[in-house]
Amino acid sequence: MTEATVTLDWRDLLRKSEERLEPAWLRKLRRGALDLFEKQSWPDRTDENWRFTDYRRLLPASLGGKVSGTSTGAEQVAELEEVLRQGKVISLAETRAEEAGPVRVSSLLDAARRQDELVKRMLEEDLAHAVDRFDTLALANFEGGLVVQVKDEGSPEDVLTLRYRPRPAEDEFHSTYSYISLGAGSRGLLVVDFGPGSANGAPSFGSDHLRIEIGDGAEWQIVFLQRLGRADNRLQRVRFSLGNGVRLRTFRFDWGGATVKAEANLILKGEGSELLWRGAYLLGGEQRFELDTLQDHVVGGDVSDLLVKGVLGQQARAIYRGLIWIHPGAQRSNAYQANRNLLLSEDAHVHSIPMLEIEANDVRCSHGSASGPIDPDQVFYLQSRGLPEREARRMIIKGFVEELFEEGVPEKFREPLERVVDRRVDALIQN
Repeated sequence: MTEATVTLDWRDLLRKSEERLEPAWLRKLRRGALDLFEKQSWPDRTDENWRFTDYRRLLPASLGGKVSGTSTGAEQVAELEEVLRQGKVISLAETRAEEAGPVRVSSLLDAARRQDELVKRMLEEDLAHAVDRFDTLALANFEGGLVVQVKDEGSPEDVLTLRYRPRPAEDEFHSTYSYISLGAGSRGLLVVDFGPGSANGAPSFGSDHLRIEIGDGAEWQIVFLQRLGRADNRLQRVRFSLGNGVRLRTFRFDWGGATVKAEANLILKGEGSELLWRGAYLLGGEQRFELDTLQDHVVGGDVSDLLVKGVLGQQARAIYRGLIWIHPGAQRSNAYQANRNLLLSEDAHVHSIPMLEIEANDVRCSHGSASGPIDPDQVFYLQSRGLPEREARRMIIKGFVEELFEEGVPEKFREPLERVVDRRVDALIQN
């Protein structure tokens, strides 16, 4: 693969920074990110994390990419939109600094202008630990982001919904950086909603970088919904950091986008925490989706339980790469990881790569992976009970996905998401 020479115009970045009235330290950080970007190269297939996803699918032509799209977009369900409007909705494009009860919200740039030390520390740490060109590109040119803080012992009465909307721009790359702090002893329900995408199918490219820090003794449910449009191409990097005695239940549901690569680092840095992760992806057309997870047990005495399921039709491609990492001395860690996939077409493919890295001897760890077509015996059984073959297949697929809802999805979201599954499954088996 030949890499195109790519440079960024510092004068243009500086002009935009000055127009946004950014402080001097942020302009300096952006320049440092740009300098590092110029020294780096784009990832290639020798990099394990990019072995199956061509990075060019995530970039506009101006950065050496190739435009990608798919005939299949994310179905929009009115009932889901209605439930997402309930509670407190925090939109990336419209956020103003405010404090209501235990919740404080502002845009990242407003916080930077106020010389917020927390934001400065976060961005400087991200630059110091930048993984690749996507990180430094985002730090050099991000135009927005959120800062959401829930006070210690805070319990918001309403659901907190963060709304991210891609900006259609065929030859531009737009990034966001966000920081969420859920204080010690706090509890509540947080929804992170990516999409819907452009109604006219205009392509978009960009990345979202999100850090979520959860304080000691906090109890939260977090739901990620990725329902981007058929021409949206996105890299999403989420980093969780759990303190002592945290109870976290997370559900991620992906059914949109042309090419989406999602990475979730789940860092259990305290003791006595319990993390439950449930996820599902339903793909069709020529969609490309990759999910990378890291269950990072740092000190031990924690539990992580991860199960991700996928349904793929037509020419869809999926990659699941999961690593359980038990650090030296992280005794009494208990970790589970599994990925299961249903393939509805001979042209659909999935690569499932579960991995273990264990550096302690008093642990309990297991992982597994299974992919294949619908079991014909199950179809035959349902047909013998009077169901037509199509309805039998539909019921099996729905049951396969909705099994996850019982553990991972808050009650108020179950019925709307079941309707999403209904429509998505109908679209997949119709073709």
